[in-house]
Amino acid sequence: MFANPRWAAIVLAAGIVAVPPLVSSAAAAELEIFHRFGMRDGNSGRDGASPEAGLILAQDGKYYGVTSDQGITPEGYCCGQGTLYRIGQDGYFEHLQTFQMDPHGAWPAYPLMQASDGTIYGTAPSGGQNSWGTLFRFSNDTFTVLHHFGYAAGGSPRGALVQGADGALYGTLGLGGTNGDGSIFRFKEGEGFSELHPFAANDQDDTDPQGLMLSADGFFYGVTAGDGANNAGTIFRVSAQGDFEVLHEFSAAASEQPNVDGKSPQGRLLEDASGNLYGVARLGGANGSGAVFKFPKPAATVPPLAPTPGTVTLLHSFGPGGYESTAAGGTLPGAGLLLASDGMLYGTTTRGNEGRGGGVFRLARDGTGFESLAAFTTGSNAGIEGFEPTSQLLQGPDGSIYGATGAPGVPGTVFRLNLGLGTPTPIAPPTVQVAFTPSAIKSNEKALLSWGSDNAYYFCQMSGAWNSAVSSQSPDWAEPSQWPVGTHVVTLTCQNEGGSASATAELVVDLYQVPQDSSLAEGGDPGASGWAGAMSWYTLAALLGLMFLRVVVMGRIELPTSAL
Repeated sequence: MFANPRWAAIVLAAGIVAVPPLVSSAAAAELEIFHRFGMRDGNSGRDGASPEAGLILAQDGKYYGVTSDQGITPEGYCCGQGTLYRIGQDGYFEHLQTFQMDPHGAWPAYPLMQASDGTIYGTAPSGGQNSWGTLFRFSNDTFTVLHHFGYAAGGSPRGALVQGADGALYGTLGLGGTNGDGSIFRFKEGEGFSELHPFAANDQDDTDPQGLMLSADGFFYGVTAGDGANNAGTIFRVSAQGDFEVLHEFSAAASEQPNVDGKSPQGRLLEDASGNLYGVARLGGANGSGAVFKFPKPAATVPPLAPTPGTVTLLHSFGPGGYESTAAGGTLPGAGLLLASDGMLYGTTTRGNEGRGGGVFRLARDGTGFESLAAFTTGSNAGIEGFEPTSQLLQGPDGSIYGATGAPGVPGTVFRLNLGLGTPTPIAPPTVQVAFTPSAIKSNEKALLSWGSDNAYYFCQMSGAWNSAVSSQSPDWAEPSQWPVGTHVVTLTCQNEGGSASATAELVVDLYQVPQDSSLAEGGDPGASGWAGAMSWYTLAALLGLMFLRVVVMGRIELPTSAL
């Protein structure tokens, strides 16, 4: 499974060479347009429009993405409610599916994800049989709707899906559910949908969740863009068992007014190797036009105990000017950050810059070295370059930075920034070990099951003869008991940003036979049968003594006087 933005989430398209590169004067970065939506074969909308979700690079070496509008129907008519598409390394574009309200869902606007088995999953926030969105699968060139969301159980999915250590999909919903305000959910084929945690209006953990990221400590972390105690958003975490805690509540700020930590966080959080979380807020900050922030993760506890919340640090404040700003670097960021191979943070703004169409920026993790790398315009070039980049940036195998523009009502583009960063180092999948000691026992014995994993997420999944989520931070031990007679196989599966790995162990249990007393069975001398034989004679003597006492007490035997 590819999930790390430094390598595995290499997700933008290879180029259409007929389009000459456009150069941004902001930082002498080469900005190339690889695909212009709505302009294929001169037919507006055939391939979709508004690719605001960006792309993923699948295991087949091709790029996949969705648009949130347009698309040709199977009957050859325009227009659908978005498309699923594929782009090859050579830039060849393929239309795979047009979304039509029922049964496919409508207006998919969030990134796809690929599971460890190669299956691609995604969501549509509306449409479907219940009009509250769908969860779909694309595998072997076949599109399948797996779940139709509904208001009662939760609907209107928000943000990208993420795969947990147990192989299930986890995500967030914006509306409905137990409290009517959305939820965190779990879905696994064969097991179905379940609500993991309901959000609650005007409470600490309320609404407009932006998706989840799986941390190395085994918890899912995310943000809500709305509400909280100050109606400014929250940072939260949740375990796979549904244990939920709010870690930070953003401070109050009026519309486009300043505050100390930002307001309305957007997109998925990013984690570095030191356990710091990075994100963007669309509003607030020193100028009221958004900010980049850092948040240190609290220590992990299982189940979580209420931690002392960390303090959000502002790394950069955008603006001033908000929506109409022309400030360099842009304003109003709307997507999560990329940590590239050079150790810098990269992101996008949806407005601002000279053309007021947003742009691409970078800065160091301590907040220094802010640069504007590219600027988009809402003017005459809007249809050429696009504007309002809303997808999270990604670094390709060539070291370039990729992104997409997707303003509503504008067809949109896929672009690449060549910054000479070089090829990022791939992240290796984890190593996994599991073993029984000993590997063969009798049915009255026990065996130790040991396991461990290096470079994996905190939790792994044990399956087969024992089904359980287990720790992967260091080797651990369990003592299985009462294993039935037969052969038992357990499989340990762990994963990280670079993929997943599994290992198996086998335990053979033979029936224990109770040993018999061979001397008695063969008519031998019971006195020679050891402890068991001696016990038999002692028992006989004791019985005879009790019988003698019983006769004496009942007066049936007269003992001689001399014996008294």
